[in-house]
Amino acid sequence: PRNTTDQDRLLSTIFENFFTFAFVLDLSMSTLCWGWTYLVKRENWLDVFLVFLGVLTTWILGPFGIEVEFLRKLTALRTMRLIRLARAVRLRPEFKEMWALMKGLTESGETLFWTYVMIFCVLYFFAIIATSLIGKADAFKDDELAQEYFGDVLRSMLSLFQVMTLDSWASGFVRQLMDIQVWTGGFFIFFIAVAVFVMLNLVTAVIVENAFSDSKSEDLELAVRLEREKEEELEDLKQFFLQIDLDGNGALTKQEFFKATKQRKIRQKLRALDIMPKDIDELWDILDEGKGEMNVEEFQSGIRRLRGEAKAKDILRLYKEVRQFEASVDEVEGHLGASRERLRNVQDQLSRCKVDVAAFTRTLVRAKEA
Repeated sequence: PRNTTDQDRLLSTIFENFFTFAFVLDLSMSTLCWGWTYLVKRENWLDVFLVFLGVLTTWILGPFGIEVEFLRKLTALRTMRLIRLARAVRLRPEFKEMWALMKGLTESGETLFWTYVMIFCVLYFFAIIATSLIGKADAFKDDELAQEYFGDVLRSMLSLFQVMTLDSWASGFVRQLMDIQVWTGGFFIFFIAVAVFVMLNLVTAVIVENAFSDSKSEDLELAVRLEREKEEELEDLKQFFLQIDLDGNGALTKQEFFKATKQRKIRQKLRALDIMPKDIDELWDILDEGKGEMNVEEFQSGIRRLRGEAKAKDILRLYKEVRQFEASVDEVEGHLGASRERLRNVQDQLSRCKVDVAAFTRTLVRAKEA
């Protein structure tokens, strides 16, 4: 047992130092990235406090053997940093369900509060009635079970809460009370209909409606974010176009393009756009629509098509170009067939000419001999 305790303490110390180091590293990198103002922003105060608390209890007080139980208990608040992680990944499709659950849990706090208020009011109302009709009734004055469960308002509220949870309410006390007064069964059934079937289902409906509203707002936020990213991407592509448009006339030629792509910064920018150096030679042929030059809008749309997924209109355009290419190939094949026929006719004529020349030669030879 002692060895097990020592091992547990050692593992706890290792994990404590590891997570403290990870939190300090995260805070340091964030400060280097955003500057010292990152530490004074209100949304980061909790992170700064938790990191300072971890360093104080683990690396300062711990080595000196100073145990401050209250501060060590506060380190459990570091789990709240998971909220930051959830916010960071909330718009990722892989974590949509997790964020929906967490957001629904946090934003349903007000709904749960008013739910408890309503439950208290309903319990208090029916508890007064139950105390008057059961606990104070002459028929139940000498019944120990009735006095134990409905002797006063607080007892009645606790008993009705048990009925509300549907936890052994019938076998617990209702059947015994019905043996004395049958109408008590109807009272409890009416209470269940109001408190469980109506009120709690309404609360569930409100929470579900809030969840749907949050889901719609998340979709709207995602659409706004994608639109903002699209605008930023278009602006970046425009600035990139202006960099490679050497004469600044708003039209990019093939010579300007290949001259600009020889620069190191331009190649790095193309690599950032997922265009490797080996693809640069083919890039112009892909972007050019046959005019020999392109403007900024054509350049933006071409680069975005290269980076994005193929859409229906792109596939239809490709299908149209393939059909045109097939028609051109068929036309070329027709011309080739006609050319073959002409060549065959020429070969026949040449063969006849050859025969005529041979006959004429023989005639000349005979004429000389005569």
